[in-house]
Amino acid sequence: MAQPCSHVAWRRIDDETFIIDLNNKVMYGLNATGGDVWSMLEEGHNLNTIIESIGASFDDKSPPQDLEFSIYRFLKQLETFELISCDAEFKLEASPAQHETFPSIVWQEELVSIGYSCADKPGQTPTCTQVPSQ
Repeated sequence: MAQPCSHVAWRRIDDETFIIDLNNKVMYGLNATGGDVWSMLEEGHNLNTIIESIGASFDDKSPPQDLEFSIYRFLKQLETFELISCDAEFKLEASPAQHETFPSIVWQEELVSIGYSCADKPGQTPTCTQVPSQ
């Protein structure tokens, strides 16, 4: 079973899911299917349920093993980036063609100032001129 790590925050906006690694200050964008997988992980669904649910949402004739492989590959990416913790090793033995609607991380970006106010970084001069009122 896989589950999101406690140092990760996320939000879904329309068809895109944004994941922020608060430890490494990196934000990731997931496609719609990746967001569906992420939501199901967050809800505690097991891998078989996730594969069945995502597979049921596809109208095309993609071979089921391609979808299963793509979900494993996606989970392996999330695990490699330390966004989820897994209690089992994912076996990736084949390499089918990637379908554009299969789950994927579509972008990532380092966040330079997340979690800091203008005066919080040690050794740096504050860039703010006003202190927030309380």
